[in-house]
Amino acid sequence: MREIHPTAFLIGRLVVDGSTQDRFIDDPAGAGRAFAERILRTDGAQARFGDRLLFDAWESYNEAVSEGADAGRKRKYDDFQVAFARPIQAAGFEPIAMNFATATCWVPTS
Repeated sequence: MREIHPTAFLIGRLVVDGSTQDRFIDDPAGAGRAFAERILRTDGAQARFGDRLLFDAWESYNEAVSEGADAGRKRKYDDFQVAFARPIQAAGFEPIAMNFATATCWVPTS
């Protein structure tokens, strides 16, 4: 992709099943940091193309809050997103939050 479109904005996504995503409610900030750290340990987050990182951004959980969710759950999801964003940004990536499958790239974790 980078060879064909070197200026393309590439977004990585680590797929997580719904039951795992739902656990953010117990410790939103801890879950956000842990998910970011999990992503940052993947080969995809370390991959480079020339002198730059392969990916420009990483998505957090996908569609973790459904329509009609109560205000408390939404606030906890906000807390999750903020905690996810900080380490992602510190590593040089843009965090993608509140995403609904706008763009994805599967990255093997092993």
